[in-house]
Amino acid sequence: MAIYHVTKVPLEKSSRVLSQLNIFPDNSHVIELRSLRGTLKYLSVLRGETIIFHQQASLVCMLLFIFFNFINKRENRVIYDMHDLVIFDYSGLFRRVRACLIYVLEFIVTKFDFKIITVSNGLAKTIKKRYGRDACVVYNFPSDYKENNFSLDFTCSENKQICYFGIIDEKRIPVKLFKEVSELNGGDNIDVYGYISPVSNFSFSGVEFLNYKGEFKPNNMSFLNNYNVLVFVTDQELNLNYKYCMPNKIFQALTYGMDILVSDFFEEIVETFSEAKEENNMFDSINGVKYLRADKMSKKLDQLFIQSKSNFISVILGENANATTG
Repeated sequence: MAIYHVTKVPLEKSSRVLSQLNIFPDNSHVIELRSLRGTLKYLSVLRGETIIFHQQASLVCMLLFIFFNFINKRENRVIYDMHDLVIFDYSGLFRRVRACLIYVLEFIVTKFDFKIITVSNGLAKTIKKRYGRDACVVYNFPSDYKENNFSLDFTCSENKQICYFGIIDEKRIPVKLFKEVSELNGGDNIDVYGYISPVSNFSFSGVEFLNYKGEFKPNNMSFLNNYNVLVFVTDQELNLNYKYCMPNKIFQALTYGMDILVSDFFEEIVETFSEAKEENNMFDSINGVKYLRADKMSKKLDQLFIQSKSNFISVILGENANATTG
């Protein structure tokens, strides 16, 4: 049995696909969704295989493939990896129309008999409430994650080596809040890795306490050896995809023994690692922010990894898996 991952995002930028490839390394293949016609032509010759469609960008292709698969009795197994939910709070007519179309597609697709996986317990519960479908939680663990393998060299240092990595925009890097973090850390600069969102107006110009270090590849995170704190904060109330997010950067940072400075708004992260909260820390004066210690999360992290991997294997093999992992 072969496993085919259909994704719009190039593999070098998709840590989630890389993570899943590592579970079945000898049987997995990636199909980049560059054109609908080309992708469907490639998929049309498959029989008795497993195809995982990633994100909303693959919904049209997935719907057409389901019809083709049924009519031609190809007996391929379809899995939808729902990375996030359709949200209707976008500004502008185009985005609202687009959100409505995606919701209709998703509503239609979820009426078919196939497995759904998603990134967190909160999203799984919301999918159940919205569509009446169970979704199995598969977290975004790094592809090279190993149990009981942590580097905690920097945890006890007086001043922290702080960084942020990921998509860069105003929501993910609230400048005033980042400045407050920098000042409480003795005025040390915060290093930033990633790429600026094409729909963002964010600029590093005039922001002296942020050092932009360029883009990174999710299969090479060795630069994290230079840091001991990931800052993941916001100064505004965002939508459910943020509230229930459990992004790969959290697991990548923890793998390198980094503590997490996180806003209370990111409910899934704070609740999942509630036992790791450190009271009386240097960032206490910032309202609505928690400091999570990496050395207090290692056991929980291993538990999530084992359950998440087990869930993914069960879904691939057609067995019953837990709808949530919490």
